[in-house]
Amino acid sequence: MPRFRSAYPREFRRQMVELVRSGRTPEELAREFEPTAQSIANWVRQAGRDAGRRNDGPTSAEREELIRLRRENRRLRQERDILSKAAAWFARGEQGKLERVFRFMSAQPAVFPIKTMARIFKVSASGYYAWRGRPASARATADVDLTRQIRTIDAASRKTYGAPRVHAEFKAEGIAIGKKRVARLMSAAGLVGASRRRSITTTRPRSSSGQ
Repeated sequence: MPRFRSAYPREFRRQMVELVRSGRTPEELAREFEPTAQSIANWVRQAGRDAGRRNDGPTSAEREELIRLRRENRRLRQERDILSKAAAWFARGEQGKLERVFRFMSAQPAVFPIKTMARIFKVSASGYYAWRGRPASARATADVDLTRQIRTIDAASRKTYGAPRVHAEFKAEGIAIGKKRVARLMSAAGLVGASRRRSITTTRPRSSSGQ
């Protein structure tokens, strides 16, 4: 099984470079020490770039800056993706701001890190975990029951009822629920009624030759 180790310390690499400059070859050093001859040769070339003796690649400072910029770009792209998804999520929610934020975070842990989302939304990760550990609220429990009833109405209507018709069914049963809540629950459950479009009848003019 191959061995894996962390990057060699800067001082060790500097010593290898000095030994090569003093007349030792990378191959000799590779037999005596652990790094490969190719790694030692790369260190020598990079030291030459850093000292201004070579111009066939970026210096160590330039490489570190490129790494920093790439890391920053990844962070910005991730923040943009989080905010883009959150905008659509929050638009259909009826809970308070903190509740909506925590519900969004709860639905995205496999996509975005919890700590990153907490930083963007200015909430504490510990607060989120405390919220997640609480039992479901009475409203959340009611939403589960209402969604079950909505699915029953949807199946009975052969998936033709939209939110207004479903709301009317609840009203007829004496169940008090707002139209917006019905629409939110249907959207969350992926239920949409069949759209009714006015049919357009077209008539073809009778040919005069047949008269």
